[in-house]
Amino acid sequence: MVLDTIKIVPLTVGTITTQGTTLAVGGRAWEDVEDYFDDDQTTYVGSEIEKAINALSVRFQTTADGDSHVVEVWGSRAWDHMTLLATLTLTGGKQKADEGLFFVDTIVASTENLPKAGVVCDSATDRICRYVVDLCGHDHLLFIATTLQGSASLAIQVSGY
Repeated sequence: MVLDTIKIVPLTVGTITTQGTTLAVGGRAWEDVEDYFDDDQTTYVGSEIEKAINALSVRFQTTADGDSHVVEVWGSRAWDHMTLLATLTLTGGKQKADEGLFFVDTIVASTENLPKAGVVCDSATDRICRYVVDLCGHDHLLFIATTLQGSASLAIQVSGY
């Protein structure tokens, strides 16, 4: 018997163009955030993760080299209340990405609220950095840029296995 890892190419789940704020204490129930999972959001990017995905690989694309962003990653199981999973500080690099954007080359995880910490992969100048994490059953993710560089765009791409 041969085991095979599901291969999913990175998919852009949305682009943030407007800085947001952390979820309010009274605004973390599913009915408070379900609109953030609409495709036309520019402040929040919501993504439903396929049930077969156990670990997620996230990478980001930004407008320019040196762009600096802080992104909160919130998650829920099914349509339950959201919980803060991670806070990531991002820096843009010079590696060209899609549609005139550049890959984020540095990620620093400052908050991680899962049983096993995520791993920052290939965090170095002008590389394509990724944050890889075991989702521990969370299948709805919400990305919020609580700090967004000037007039930057921040595209979020996910893949998993």
